[in-house]
Amino acid sequence: MSVKSIDFTPVDDAVVIEIERIEEESSGGISLPEEYRERKQMSIVEGILVKTGSLAFYDLINNQTELSKNSGEQIYPEIGNKVYFKRHSGILHSDKENKREFRIIRDQDIYAFEKCEVKENL
Repeated sequence: MSVKSIDFTPVDDAVVIEIERIEEESSGGISLPEEYRERKQMSIVEGILVKTGSLAFYDLINNQTELSKNSGEQIYPEIGNKVYFKRHSGILHSDKENKREFRIIRDQDIYAFEKCEVKENL
């Protein structure tokens, strides 16, 4: 996955996560029903953080302890980080034109993150 710009903006404490796209056909060429694909998409629990609302992670940023400030430890995810979130949270958004799938969730539904190198595809 890559971090590319998206044409919508989350509000308040919402975040946008790009998730793996479930293909429309099985490896054997059988067309999968849309309901099945949507159910599979909603059960994914990891993805790449691509955009945040203006209040996302506000509490974490403002309550950052002196210890974490001095150590340089990152206490909240940033754009491009891999995040792990609550199963079935938020809503699913499909960008069919670019074949990308997103979940729009609240920042509180993210349980963990890891820094990762994501290359931007232009």
